[in-house]
Amino acid sequence: AYTRFFRIGSNPAWPIKDVGHFGILALSLSQKWDGRLLWGECQSEPLYLWGLGLFYKLFSPSSLSTRLFPALVSILTLSLGYAAARQVFSRGLSFLAVSFLMVSFWDWVFSRTGIGPLTVLPLEFLVLGLLARALKTASPEIPRALIFTALGAATGLGFYSYAVWPSLFLAVTVAVVWRGPAGSRRLRDSLLFFLASGAVSRPLLLAHL
Repeated sequence: AYTRFFRIGSNPAWPIKDVGHFGILALSLSQKWDGRLLWGECQSEPLYLWGLGLFYKLFSPSSLSTRLFPALVSILTLSLGYAAARQVFSRGLSFLAVSFLMVSFWDWVFSRTGIGPLTVLPLEFLVLGLLARALKTASPEIPRALIFTALGAATGLGFYSYAVWPSLFLAVTVAVVWRGPAGSRRLRDSLLFFLASGAVSRPLLLAHL
């Protein structure tokens, strides 16, 4: 966490154009909520703006709060990355993977750059963690139907993050549909996944039409 807050008020010295663009839109959203799903001349997806707009309601809009929000999202990304890795790897190997993630170009740069693509990585880890859990042997603690419904909802939410999300959706769909032998259980799981992802993503997909 320390690395994400070190010299947060001075590095970079001045926000880049896209940071200002998202900051202004989020400021407008914090003052008066707007139901639009596509924002600005580039028709940006809304998830980052929603988060920053709500953050501005809790903390006064400023250069510092604009920098603080992506730092907190970066910490959330590392936490979700560790949780996803623990579904597959040991505790030590998961910690090593998150250590590499912490110094990776993507997470480090975006922890200081508040723009839309910042929301892709935490959602990726959320989805991959749920997918790993879903593909495991059924657990008595969590109903199988609930896991696939949650996986579908999280995958559908990803469409609100950035335009690259359909590639991950395709990869997750392949893993859900073509895993193991065919049967009624696989059909039910796939149906729950598609119903949940479709219900969540439908408003945004319609907004693009």
